[in-house]
Order: sequence, then structure tokens, then C-alpha cells
Amino acid sequence: MEQCVKELLNGEKVGDILDCYHLQKYELLTKIREELWNIKLLNNEETLNKLSTTFYQECFLLRISKKPVALFSDTHFGSKDEKLEYYQMFIDFCLTNHIYTLLHGGDIGDGLVRCSTKYRNSLKQLDHILEVYIDSPFLKQYVLGGNHDEKYHHHGIDILKELAMNKRNIIPLGYGQCFIQIFNNIVSIEHHARLSKEEKILPYDFTIAGHSHKSRFTNHSVRIPTLSNSIQYPNIIEGLPGFIIMIPIKKENKLCFERYYFINGKIKKEEKTYIYQLQKRSPHSVW
Repeated sequence: MEQCVKELLNGEKVGDILDCYHLQKYELLTKIREELWNIKLLNNEETLNKLSTTFYQECFLLRISKKPVALFSDTHFGSKDEKLEYYQMFIDFCLTNHIYTLLHGGDIGDGLVRCSTKYRNSLKQLDHILEVYIDSPFLKQYVLGGNHDEKYHHHGIDILKELAMNKRNIIPLGYGQCFIQIFNNIVSIEHHARLSKEEKILPYDFTIAGHSHKSRFTNHSVRIPTLSNSIQYPNIIEGLPGFIIMIPIKKENKLCFERYYFINGKIKKEEKTYIYQLQKRSPHSVW
């Protein structure tokens, strides 16, 4: 078992452990998730309950009740498909419309998959991402790492940690999946095609996901469009690059989603809005 997790079980405070081991909170949460799965396999119920309670208390890195949130994803900076004009127009839109909370749904960078000729190695891509990623005192930015971002690990780079260390108001959420709280509901933020067993650690009420490059609104989930030129379905709104604005309606326990897309170099708003009634749940347990 990781030493930091042992200390957590022995009563050390989360903040003290983060300081002692120089960890971002998502790094500690990742270690807890890994240990929870190992402990479950060992049938150590007492330790499992103690650690799962700690995870549930600490895992919500974003809590939303009334302010709008801008959802964007799959920027693929450093790739042949990056579109910095879209990104800058998106940021300008948020500032103009007083939307100060942003959530990136993953694949910040290219990960040397479809790299531009300018950025053919990991350090050049890192420098480019740090150069173009907005640094604003007005914006609070929550960032999930995607499958392309994980590829930087092979080159000794943690892109989330780099962003958090070099930019203001960046809150890294981890890789692949994290949890946020909207009202009293648990929402899974995801970037992958399929959940592994380890990622089914906490029951949740709703899903917001990147990765597919196709914006969709289904019964219990919302898919975020790409903010790049990596377009798979150019003839339908769902396949166009864009972003989504999420507006919480606390009194009614509802979420309202507005879809915006780029066409002919301009931002267009879809006429239809999508409203979801979040269902309240009984107290959650990790397993």
C-alpha cells in the first residue's frame, strides 16, 4: 500500500499529506482508488469502509449550485487538427457573457498522435500547450485529462500538473474520470469509450463526457463536442465543433444545456435547449 494512503488511514489530514508528498489532490484520489480496488479483492471490509468514506468526502473537486459552467473538450493542442481561433472565440464568449467557470472534458493536447510538424516531440507540445492555454484571473478552470493526455506520461510529463503549476486558477481533475457534485447529485465527468471496473467506484446520477467528438443529449448523459477541427460528422449539428453552456436551476433541481457550434467562422446557438431533471438519491456508498 502507498505510504501516503497508510498515513491517511492512520488519521493524517488530507491537506498535510498533500503538502508532505507534494501531491495535487487528484494524484492522492487516484492512489486511493487504486488501493480501494486492491482492498476489495482482499476482502478487508474494515479498511475498505474507512478508505471509501474518505474518498467520498474528498472526491468532489467541483461543487455547483447556481452559476453557469462552460463545457468544452478535445482541443488537441499541438495536433494537425488544433483550431486556436475556436478556442479564443470560446474564451471571449465566456468572458463577454460572464461565465467564469470552465470545465475541459479531456484531450487537452495531441499526445504525439496526429502531431503538427511544428510540435513533433513531447517538450515542444508541452511548451505549446502552456503558451496557448488561457491564463486569466477571472476564470476558474477545471481540467480532466483524456487518453491523448495520458500518452505524455510515456515521456515523463504530467500535463495536468504542468498546467496547475504554470497557470492561475487551474484545478486538475485527474485522468479518464472524476466526480463533481451538482446540488445534492453526483455527476461523473468522463473521457473514455468504456468504464473499467476500477472506475465504477461510485454510483452517480448523471454523466458529462468528452472523447467522442460528437455532441449528444441522451436520457442520463451529455456528450461535449470537440473544440478542434477533428470533425467526424460535418453535415449535422452534433458533429460540428463547439461547446455547451450548463445552467443549473437550483430551485427545481434541473440542469439546462445550451449547445453552441462553429460554422463559417462564427459561433451559432442551437434554438433548442435541453433540460434534465436530476433525481435525488439516498445516501451513497462506494461499493
